[in-house]
Amino acid sequence: MEEVLQHIGNVSHTWFDFHAECKNMRWDRLSKLLHQLQQQIDSQGSLRVLLLPEEIAAAAAGDCPVPGWQVAQ
Repeated sequence: MEEVLQHIGNVSHTWFDFHAECKNMRWDRLSKLLHQLQQQIDSQGSLRVLLLPEEIAAAAAGDCPVPGWQVAQ
């Protein structure tokens, strides 16, 4: 992952173990991730989904909202 991020430029990485945090349909635990990213989201307005072969380097969604999540324009 670090090798990939070196070639992309100004991209940050936030660790979130989705399967451990959200097991048993605990979607409310996504709020932990959103809380970690809130300052970054506020400063940028949105984040873009960047999919790389076999890895996700960054994720979010101004145009693909998470249920219950409001994005201010």
